[in-house]
Amino acid sequence: MSRISDVSLNSIQNMCQDPSRDVLLSTLAKLAIALHVPVQDLFEIVEDVPEKE
Repeated sequence: MSRISDVSLNSIQNMCQDPSRDVLLSTLAKLAIALHVPVQDLFEIVEDVPEKE
């Protein structure tokens, strides 16, 4: 995925390990293009996100 999307492996791993992490829209766009899906498919609506300490 990293090679196809031109997104660093570290960035992809960070997104997987911390889904509430801020991600640039340009990064999501690259991933969406690589996956052949609309960017909206990469979003998840979360009701309450616990605060990190």
